[in-house]
Parts: sequence; C-alpha cells; structure tokens
Amino acid sequence: MSGLHVAVECRARWCAAAHFLADAILIGAVGTRMVAAPETFYAGALLIGPLAYFGAFFAVLFCFLRELPRWASRIVPGNVHAEYRDLFGLPKRR
Repeated sequence: MSGLHVAVECRARWCAAAHFLADAILIGAVGTRMVAAPETFYAGALLIGPLAYFGAFFAVLFCFLRELPRWASRIVPGNVHAEYRDLFGLPKRR
C-alpha cells in the first residue's frame, strides 16, 4: 500500500474516531441530565437511541474502513459505506 493510501486511511479512521468520541460524550451528557432531572427522561430517551446508533455506526467505520463483514451491514448500509470510502478516496480491498 502506498504512503498516500496509508495517510488517507489514517485520516478516515481519525474522522470516524472523532465522531464516535463525540457521540459517547453526548450520550454521557444526556444520560447525566436524565439522572439529574427525571422530568427530562422522555426527551433524553428520544435522543439516546439515535446517538447510540451513530456511535455504533462510526465505531464500525473505524474498524472496517475497506470492507464490511456481513454482520456490520446491519449497522452501516453498504451504499453509505461505499460513499464514505469514496469521500476519503479509499479503494475497496481486493
């Protein structure tokens, strides 16, 4: 693999990791707020699901940039994964 491909893959991994970390922080903030103020439980419950999904989404992208295993396609649709690869210029593993 060329140095350019390594750099692009590193950039894509950092992007996915940053999004995963942001989701984890948001889940922590929403969860803390739900515990501190029980009247916000309904709104927090509406936020936790999408945040958890997108956290898992970017965790899968971090681990499987080039090709998704079959089970991961339940979390990240194949066409979205292809667009993410194309965004960063990552070739599909042969």
